[in-house]
Amino acid sequence: MKAVNEAKPINVLARFIATWVREHGGNGAPFDSFEALRTEPIEQKDVERWILGCNYAYYRVGDALLEADLFPDDDATAAELIACLDAQLKSIRDSNPLNLRSKQPEAIAAELGKDWPPFCPKSRSDIRKTVTGLQALAHRFAAELPGLTDMIREVATELAEEAHWYRALAERHPGTEGITERSRVLVPLWCIKGVNPLFTLLMWQDEAAVDELARQLSAAFAANGYPSFDGGSRHDAYRGVVRASQRLYLDGLAGDGAARGGDGLTQLPLTELADLLDREFFDLGHPAPSRVLPPWLAGKALLVWNIVACAALGPREAIRPSGPNRTATTLAPGDAVTAAKRALRGEVLLRRCLKNGEREVAGMLQLDGAEPAGTVALDDGASRLWYVLGSAYDEQARVPEALAPVADALAAHFLPTMRFDERGNQTEGTGDSRYHAALTLAKSVDGWQLALEDLGSKNGTCVVRREGAGMRYLVLAARTQPDPSAWAQARGIDPASVTVEDQVLLERGDAIQLCGSRFELL
Repeated sequence: MKAVNEAKPINVLARFIATWVREHGGNGAPFDSFEALRTEPIEQKDVERWILGCNYAYYRVGDALLEADLFPDDDATAAELIACLDAQLKSIRDSNPLNLRSKQPEAIAAELGKDWPPFCPKSRSDIRKTVTGLQALAHRFAAELPGLTDMIREVATELAEEAHWYRALAERHPGTEGITERSRVLVPLWCIKGVNPLFTLLMWQDEAAVDELARQLSAAFAANGYPSFDGGSRHDAYRGVVRASQRLYLDGLAGDGAARGGDGLTQLPLTELADLLDREFFDLGHPAPSRVLPPWLAGKALLVWNIVACAALGPREAIRPSGPNRTATTLAPGDAVTAAKRALRGEVLLRRCLKNGEREVAGMLQLDGAEPAGTVALDDGASRLWYVLGSAYDEQARVPEALAPVADALAAHFLPTMRFDERGNQTEGTGDSRYHAALTLAKSVDGWQLALEDLGSKNGTCVVRREGAGMRYLVLAARTQPDPSAWAQARGIDPASVTVEDQVLLERGDAIQLCGSRFELL
């Protein structure tokens, strides 16, 4: 990373949004928030606080007051109420500088991680201080605002439940290394709830503004030495990802049923929304089709992610919009071998199945010897690593614990799934995790057994096997334990044909399905 004095991408983002809001204010603020009641202009420092989420409770409570129509008509009392919100609920006051201009990229990512999510250890938001502030608010205005006490009680309960959920999320993806995974969960939730003005900006629908912002961010990425999205020396691919995300969002807004899930979902508690997104298999990389979620959600969440999260985390974290997960029913195991045995002998081929219908050999093993060439011993001495399947190898990335014993040899045993065409568009491996799955060998009395394990991927792994006249779907436990019935229902297949496994002993003819790539064993 270059040590330069150029404007940081996050500063470029905050400055651009502040300018856009001032230019598009007109007769009302171009965002949906009680902040529109304020008379002061939106400045860059305000937008920085939107981005970092460090005044989470302030916005949640202010919007709840607006929704309940509890802001007084008297201007003086309304101004006093806003001042009380400032004093009691802002975690970072307007006079406290965030000093983002002086921070290096790693420090900026850590700043984002403090309150993505809030109410966690080291967060600037504290649930106990929030409850104390709510009590002070109720004490001061209860006599003047009938209904305020009940509303404060409800909001305090809801925020306490959110704090519990946020802490659980942070525990699942702890520390700075978990910022990306936490943020991928939060963005769609916050887009639905509109937790602060950032997520309700009308700017996200402004094609000219978004394109110009992407151009300015690309220039800032280049000036500050960020690696590009596609691994090249330019950031043109990043701009293409942003344009594609906005197009998906605008198409969702314009399509049939665009209003579906709007107000109804917004009113749901955030914890219930999180459960709903889980049930609907929503994922930023491959959102599953849903009759419940609004059709614009995937596009808006991707757009916000690719602009806001990438300004803090870098363009390598950008996600190119894609279609929903390909269902297991579209897979057909290789037909070259009819008899499958778990103990393998002789030559074994791993063949890659490309989306254009082509097949190419990805690896070959000769299993007649004592130690197959092209493998490396794992620390238990009884098994050997053949390949790690993943999007792209990054020697700086954290290695999964299961691969730590062979970390030095990973580069030679890594099979990348990511592919791009001549225009920089990703054609293969979309949605595959950096370290997705591992192929390992173990010697048995009958021969070598080849096993597949998921390495905690975000989108899961499945083995499809012909079984009699039908198919068997062996779903590997990934980052979360899949529910076989829900998994089958989402893909329109018979739940009786689905089993969840910690490890699958592969047979000739098996098809291995990652999120965005497919292999077969022959």
